[in-house]
Amino acid sequence: MPYRALLLLSALMALLAGLLVYGAPPVRSLARGEARGLLPFLLAVGLYTGLEGALATWNWVWLEHLGHATATGGVLLSLYWLLLALGRLFLARPVAERPLAALRGLLLGVLLLLLLNLFPPTALLFPLAGFFLGPLFSTLFALVQARFGHRALGGLLYAGAAGSTLIPALFALLPLPGIPLGLLALALGLFLLLRGLGDG
Repeated sequence: MPYRALLLLSALMALLAGLLVYGAPPVRSLARGEARGLLPFLLAVGLYTGLEGALATWNWVWLEHLGHATATGGVLLSLYWLLLALGRLFLARPVAERPLAALRGLLLGVLLLLLLNLFPPTALLFPLAGFFLGPLFSTLFALVQARFGHRALGGLLYAGAAGSTLIPALFALLPLPGIPLGLLALALGLFLLLRGLGDG
């Protein structure tokens, strides 16, 4: 009896999936020129997710290296994620008017905070960077969809997954004093990349 119920449920799920796919717009490959235009956006998404993940992962390590208690790192990490969520909530509307220009302005704020973390060496300000980073992913997602259509979204999600996985892992190769410099270089690279995308 349980097997029949499971089989019936599986058939129902397959039918529902088929109904969802039916009527979906046909997917075609991006033209060569479109693909070239998409590449900087994919790279930006990869750098962004790498920066977001590296800030969350490696500031904790940097704090402990500087002698702060583990509990301090935990509190700051929670604040980082909270401020990231609040940034997505409260900065979305202002960013929507001139997205790329606004994202560059927010990244300048992140760069300033990361510089302040160097003089003197600390990581206590990094949760504030979360607030400025909040709208980046959703805005880049919207820009890619508007410019290249739904065909590009799979690549965008793969780029985000690759960045969030590989870039924080590469920080393990840095000596501990190089962590804040690596974060700064990552944020600067993302800023320069967005600067090259124009004033969209």
